[in-house]
Amino acid sequence: MLTEFDTNNTSYAWNLPFGFHARFGGPALALDDPDVRNRWLRSSAHAPELWVMPKQQHGAVVLTDFSINNRLENFSDGFATSNTDIGLGVFGSDCPAIALLTPCGFGIVHCGWRGFAGGVVDNLTTAVSSVSSLKPSEMSAFIGPGICRRCYEVDTAVINSCQWPASSFSPLRNGHSHLDLAEAIQQRLLALGVTRVVKSDVCTAHAQNLHSRRHQGPGIVQVFALHYSLGRLRS
Repeated sequence: MLTEFDTNNTSYAWNLPFGFHARFGGPALALDDPDVRNRWLRSSAHAPELWVMPKQQHGAVVLTDFSINNRLENFSDGFATSNTDIGLGVFGSDCPAIALLTPCGFGIVHCGWRGFAGGVVDNLTTAVSSVSSLKPSEMSAFIGPGICRRCYEVDTAVINSCQWPASSFSPLRNGHSHLDLAEAIQQRLLALGVTRVVKSDVCTAHAQNLHSRRHQGPGIVQVFALHYSLGRLRS
């Protein structure tokens, strides 16, 4: 699962299990423009023409029944489907995306600390199981770019929001901690029975070509895109 980086387009790409392909596009691509974004989503080899992205809520809702269009009208933080003729995407800066894959269904969510505390990892696993009729042990997961432990300091409101895996925290002074969201996600997936989990290990605060909301403020659009890539011919 080699990470490929395109220096011209400031995007990362991964070939994932079961014939899926993922990309993460940075700020130089100007993905805030819907027309530019839709062209970028369709530009990789074997990419579908139709893509669905959510109107993100920073919550835990994962839809299996959703409107298939590119108008951002599905209020959720992710989707699961057995329809490999469409691609799925989420917006992301410091909050990583999770891709959950099977031979007959897949899903994606945006997972910040609020979503994790609300159960979005569990909800994604349940949704993918529902559309694929497979158990978590038959799934593979990929955790996309996000802020790393060293760059993400949180306070007691975050610390007390849920039962975090112990390995995801590094305590600091005065009740603050460094939080490793990718580690927390991985440990939760393992607890749910998903044994094949890979992290991208790309930090949005360290990578000069990417944007960190925590360190640089809001206003930049980045996209994690996921689609089935085998056996589809572009027309």
